[in-house]
Amino acid sequence: CWRMTKNDAHKLSTFHHTCLRRIIKIFWPDTISNTKLLQVTNQETFDSMITKRRWKWLGHVMRMTSDIPAKTTLIWTPEGKRKNNMETNDGK
Repeated sequence: CWRMTKNDAHKLSTFHHTCLRRIIKIFWPDTISNTKLLQVTNQETFDSMITKRRWKWLGHVMRMTSDIPAKTTLIWTPEGKRKNNMETNDGK
């Protein structure tokens, strides 16, 4: 899975709202707020749907056997320490 940025989430949420408006046949210049749209269509916000599905997937992966790559990737911890490449700030 990939990391979803706020911009990506906003674009997907906008697309979701657009699709819902088309389904219930609300077109410009008629308007409806996103909150009202979700109530009328009996839907939850896109962010909450993604969060629930991520938790569901995590539970699924955690029940997998350790030889499956998804589980191995999730529980993998690198050995050793990371190098600190930050420059020291000694006031010069």
